[in-house]
Amino acid sequence: MGFVRADAAALLTAEGRSPGELDLIDRMMVDLSGSASQVAGAFNVPWASTRAGVVYALRAMTDPGMTTNDGIMRPLDIVCPTGNIFNPRPPAAVSVRHNTCQRLADVLVRAFSELWPDRAVASSTVTFVGMNLSSSSLAPAIAPCSPM
Repeated sequence: MGFVRADAAALLTAEGRSPGELDLIDRMMVDLSGSASQVAGAFNVPWASTRAGVVYALRAMTDPGMTTNDGIMRPLDIVCPTGNIFNPRPPAAVSVRHNTCQRLADVLVRAFSELWPDRAVASSTVTFVGMNLSSSSLAPAIAPCSPM
């Protein structure tokens, strides 16, 4: 995260402030405790996907080319109580988590754009198109072919 500190130091210097102020902003907290409780449907997001959504938004706003590893999580605190839609209790249904997770990333990008307005990015469509096809026939079953 050295590049984040270097960027922040340059910004503070450009604003006529002391780069020493970085020690006051060494960590970031994303507090999801005010989010909805887990739901009976499949829109719950497992903890790993919640963390991935937060990391995605942080990378989008800082350095999209940043290597994804545990180092990006070190200065980041995510507050999310168990039983929350972003940290459900098992055995919660999670098969449609991509919609909720993408909405989380979009909300975070918008929030982060207040911290870094010059790095704001567009949001996504927050949707996933799916189609289920099935058919049934009222015609009588065809008799199996007999060997010749």
